[in-house]
Amino acid sequence: MQMIRPMTLLLLLLVGAFLWPPSALPAAPGVESVRFGKAAFAFSAGFIRKDIPVDGNVSLTTGTQSTGDNRRLLGTGDQLFMKMFNPDEVSPGDAYTLYRVVHKVFHPASGSYLGNLIQVVAIVSVVKMNQDLATVRVVRAYDSVVPGDTAMRFVPPPDEETVAVGRMLPSSPGMIVDLPPQRTLIGQRNVVYIDWGREDGLLVGDQLEVFRVASGLPMRVIGELQVIALEDNTATAVITRSTATLIRGDRFIFKETPHPQAEEHVKAAEAEAPPVAKPSTEMTQTQEAASAVANIGLQQDGVRLLASLASQLQYEPGQVEVKPEDQNVLKQIGDILKNVTDKEIRIEGHADDMPIGPSLKPQFATNKELSKARAVNVVRYLVEEGGVDAANLSAVEYADTRPIASNKSEEGRKRNRRIEIVLLPKEPSESAQGKTTSRADSGNTPLPLAPGEGPASAP
Repeated sequence: MQMIRPMTLLLLLLVGAFLWPPSALPAAPGVESVRFGKAAFAFSAGFIRKDIPVDGNVSLTTGTQSTGDNRRLLGTGDQLFMKMFNPDEVSPGDAYTLYRVVHKVFHPASGSYLGNLIQVVAIVSVVKMNQDLATVRVVRAYDSVVPGDTAMRFVPPPDEETVAVGRMLPSSPGMIVDLPPQRTLIGQRNVVYIDWGREDGLLVGDQLEVFRVASGLPMRVIGELQVIALEDNTATAVITRSTATLIRGDRFIFKETPHPQAEEHVKAAEAEAPPVAKPSTEMTQTQEAASAVANIGLQQDGVRLLASLASQLQYEPGQVEVKPEDQNVLKQIGDILKNVTDKEIRIEGHADDMPIGPSLKPQFATNKELSKARAVNVVRYLVEEGGVDAANLSAVEYADTRPIASNKSEEGRKRNRRIEIVLLPKEPSESAQGKTTSRADSGNTPLPLAPGEGPASAP
């Protein structure tokens, strides 16, 4: 038998080592548990978090070979290269999670910073190291891997509790605070991100009902959620049922009280809350939430819902009309405000500090006219399409005199291009027909839509 030459044998060993299949690499503990099925779906659904490790990123040079083939989209089984920030701590077989920071998330009602929306794209396993450059293979791709994606050491999802004896449940409805990236129609089988988390007593598997104000009714249930992943103050939930497209600002409650002791805590919280007029018949939890929306002058939940909806309206520079995709939001605002009969409703228009361009000068001489047009258009819609009593409405323009963000950046200017909704106490000594824009600015102290949070605003 012919002997294999030593040089040929060495070459075969080197090629075999390079082409060693991913399945033969040592698997990090827990990787197999999130490769398929419900666990993989929950792991890859994304989350909101303020702080997240950064251990490396995908190199601009990618491909299946050590040189050339610089493809820009890679998936399971592909090889790529990552620059590691602590190369001395990396060994062959180590697993890393690749993720993408989508954007910062702010609460639709309070405006508080919740963290960054993180999209999980893949799990990779280290094949070899060359100084600070790691050669890795994709062992599970949830999305296309692209240059610039960030890496953190893979950590298996924690075993969350599924039963909590005597847990304290939130006493007011929660809110959908964000949607998956690049999705415009969110319905059944999609995920959403909510403002309840571990610290609120939420558990994986909890069932939630999503509700919204509807025309002619104080509220209607539009969907159901199931919690699939938890953070301390937020959670990820999958939509298990939907009768309408879900949006940021939609509210939710527990579908059922999940534990007898929790029900006692809810009753105690209700006993401490200000009294609300209720029908004589027994009311379900969903109906109580509807009552809070209908009695908007007495309860803050309904007012916060109004604020969260208003915060979704956006204006481009020089634009005064609400975007077509925001018409549904404006309709919901009208459905709420037509039930408000004990307050004056003041629509305030605002603008950034950019000068009016030549093409808009004939229509809007200054930012004052532009901001007034924004407020008037909303008032007109609420009267003509929303059924709100015109006697309760007024429009005020503030131009660029009340910014809520710096005008030095486009993001700040975008926040300043907005409308605000302020509820004022009615003055019984004056008739509704005599209310004008100037009277709405006569020194009355406005009632903020949410205490300590300011009026509802739309960027």
